[in-house]
Amino acid sequence: GGEDGTVRLWDSKGKPLYPLTGHQGFVKSVAISTDGQTIVSGGEDGTVRLWDSKGKPLYTLTGHQGSVNSVAISTDGQTIVSGGFDDTVRLWDSKGNELATLTGHQNPVNSVAISTKDQTIVSGSSDGTVRLWDSKGNQLPTSIGHQFPILSVAISTDCQKIVSGSKDGAVRLWDSKGNQLPTLTGHQGAVNSVAISIDSQTIVSGGNDGTVRLWDSKGKLLYTLTGHQGAVNSVAISTDGQTIVSGGNDGAVRLWDSKGNQLATLTGHQGSVKSVAISTKNKTIVSGGSDGTVQLWDIKFESWLKAGCERLQDHPVFQNPQTSDEKGAKATCEPYLRSSR
Repeated sequence: GGEDGTVRLWDSKGKPLYPLTGHQGFVKSVAISTDGQTIVSGGEDGTVRLWDSKGKPLYTLTGHQGSVNSVAISTDGQTIVSGGFDDTVRLWDSKGNELATLTGHQNPVNSVAISTKDQTIVSGSSDGTVRLWDSKGNQLPTSIGHQFPILSVAISTDCQKIVSGSKDGAVRLWDSKGNQLPTLTGHQGAVNSVAISIDSQTIVSGGNDGTVRLWDSKGKLLYTLTGHQGAVNSVAISTDGQTIVSGGNDGAVRLWDSKGNQLATLTGHQGSVKSVAISTKNKTIVSGGSDGTVQLWDIKFESWLKAGCERLQDHPVFQNPQTSDEKGAKATCEPYLRSSR
């Protein structure tokens, strides 16, 4: 989404398919449904727009007074959540009807998310608080806070864990009652984006220090993923937890496996990548950049994995694996190497 007021779809080679026009001004946030059939965008013009997978405009959702900073869509595609500069969170149905306006934040809402179970909504704001709401828009009695503006929030499928990232450089875990669990420290600078796997066992974070970090559910650092040149602005994790997606100021969308190995680099944005999302069912990645475009990538994990395995087959680690991780990597690659012989 971009300053020219368009949302654009691209194929995996960077060729534009068709522009999604309608926004008047900068497009700030995009999301895609699990089945890849619905795209949601939020813009500086204060509207939320729904599009089908072919780029056809479906509905324009109006109500926010000021920029829409964040959008999310429920697993079943029936509920859209938006957060805006007007300090509100709004709920909409899939036909564009406003269901509820959620008030309570004292500053702009920077991030929203929605859980699978019970469709619990979580919002993070520049007022330093995270708030939880039920599917009807009623605020739940949970108080969560950082000392600095909250930039990103995520919620587990079962609603039992909330993750928040802030300008204070910390990733914090909370239970559904607002009790603080471990604080994940390691980033040098603001944490711009967080995500949590469906099984709640993996937390992903991206920060101004240019790293993507993987943590277990206890807060232990598992892997530090390096490769971005500059800040990491957005992270996402696939439904099966095996693929991590990141986007950064270097203009690249990068794919990683669950062990922290880089699988692929997707280039095409002319400027920084501000947002990424993944729809696992049809293996689609969506990225939005400062170049005013949204790019849609049709990813094929198997072909990338095969290419990676072929590159590594003569590596000494593959010739004589010693650790359990090395043996596991070789076992994963063997079917692909056999098929290429």
